[in-house]
Amino acid sequence: MYPDTVLLDLPEATPTARTASGPLPAELHTDSATEKFVAFRIAERLFAVKATSVSEVILPQPITAIPHIPDFILGIIELSGNLYPVIDLPEFIFGEGCGASSSTKMIVLCPESDAASIVFPVEKIAEIMWFDAVSNSQNRETSPLAPQLAEYNGEAVHILDSAGLTAEISARLSD
Repeated sequence: MYPDTVLLDLPEATPTARTASGPLPAELHTDSATEKFVAFRIAERLFAVKATSVSEVILPQPITAIPHIPDFILGIIELSGNLYPVIDLPEFIFGEGCGASSSTKMIVLCPESDAASIVFPVEKIAEIMWFDAVSNSQNRETSPLAPQLAEYNGEAVHILDSAGLTAEISARLSD
């Protein structure tokens, strides 16, 4: 365990998956096991990503700026001898940057695919959530990178597609 690693010892919630407008239609409920998600806040929005995609949650690290890079990349950090790009998720997903100034934690995302790992600052780690199913939403607040919405305590939860997110970052960087 690294000295800057924060253990995910958070309260677990078991919300019912819902669309932004109400309960999920019966056909979206499956008999498969529920999935565990790490929920966090960025730019006053609640996001979640599959817990299996989160390598670790760390305390904020100094970010080294890199010239001539897209606005959605805040820079890089060194962690355990490896360099990781630090992504401004609201800028990348919604075009509304927030920077890392108010972050209290950073999430190291290692998708299940062979895509490269990324780091992104978050304002707050909310909790561990379990969802039976989530729906693809037509809500204008969603994005192809966060195509699913769930609802928890009356608040929309943007479910990130970690593999799609890292693939899209790689694609935009190679342009």
